[in-house]
Amino acid sequence: MEAGAELRRKLAGNLYGETTFGGLGYGVIWKLAPNSDGSWTESTLYTFKGGRDGADPWGTSLALDSAGYVYGTTDKGGADDCGVVFKLTPTTNGPWKETVIHTFMDHPGCGSFGDLIFDGSGNLYGTTYGDGSKTFGSVYEITPSQGSPATSPATRGWSTEWPETKGPRDL
Repeated sequence: MEAGAELRRKLAGNLYGETTFGGLGYGVIWKLAPNSDGSWTESTLYTFKGGRDGADPWGTSLALDSAGYVYGTTDKGGADDCGVVFKLTPTTNGPWKETVIHTFMDHPGCGSFGDLIFDGSGNLYGTTYGDGSKTFGSVYEITPSQGSPATSPATRGWSTEWPETKGPRDL
């Protein structure tokens, strides 16, 4: 198993992270919870299946919101095998529930890479490393709709094209 980017610490001292090829070979999201004796308890929050749910959560840092949800991206999977943005919601028993917030569809961005960050209004920002033909990547924004990015998000993106740079445009 290959560890992902960096660990994220949440309230109560829990650590969250991802592995690229764990689980069924398409990656997992995991949590380490501290115990009173100084040891840690590991749990798998979600195991990717490699299809529309995404695959290979690589090169990304997870984003945690104040409600306890975990957000992240995958490098592969989704409808066009360009990756997805996902939200994990805790359940009462077993693995967390995954909701795909956005599926990358080639241009202007494919292969999400880098940190996800929230701004003060709950907008989620991230980057991709390209679309395989003309761009060297893009910056995207997912705007919450009705209080949660998981409900019908509006997505905007900006990309750098070869040989010139163009300004903002909608996806």
